[in-house]
Amino acid sequence: MNGLLWDVILGHEFLKLHESVQFNFGGPEQSLQLGILEPLKCQNPARLFEHMTPDCHPIAAKSRNYSKADQEFIETRISQLLADDIIEPSVSPWRAQLVIAQSENRKKRLCVDYSQTVNKFTHLDAYPLPSMQNIVGNVANYKWYSSLDLRSAYHQVPLLPEERKLSAFEANGRLYQFKRIPFGLKNAAACFQRVTDDT
Repeated sequence: MNGLLWDVILGHEFLKLHESVQFNFGGPEQSLQLGILEPLKCQNPARLFEHMTPDCHPIAAKSRNYSKADQEFIETRISQLLADDIIEPSVSPWRAQLVIAQSENRKKRLCVDYSQTVNKFTHLDAYPLPSMQNIVGNVANYKWYSSLDLRSAYHQVPLLPEERKLSAFEANGRLYQFKRIPFGLKNAAACFQRVTDDT
């Protein structure tokens, strides 16, 4: 990372693996240890399910059949999500189903279909999202630009423990729930934007 001219943001996967980070400047003095640097954390994540319809009740979506290749892909992704501490086993009364999405370059992606479960009972969070038109309109005001690409950005924001059961889904005959914001929930974008603006 030599020659960096901007801040570095380290995600929870990195922080989980390393006890500390050392920067070598090559100066003549002995090492100086700073105890004031702390990882940026979401202390008060926004609630995803604060406004539900009055008729909200658990739904267990019907199980789906997958090809052998898709089952193997699901098993690999679930193992990775468990290892990354993004999901956990669940005993929730809710159960959504997985969808295997494939991009133009034939790369598979694991998605959870919440359209038949919790999204049916979730009122839209009207928190404003950035407008691409406004962003493009402001480009001419600046000389220097940088970009930030968070790895699976929603997965950087923890779910409130009491809301995790609403994110439950089936994978190869087992039930799991998210510990961090999953993709596919109706208010995931608004929740992530609120946390981003408040952090």
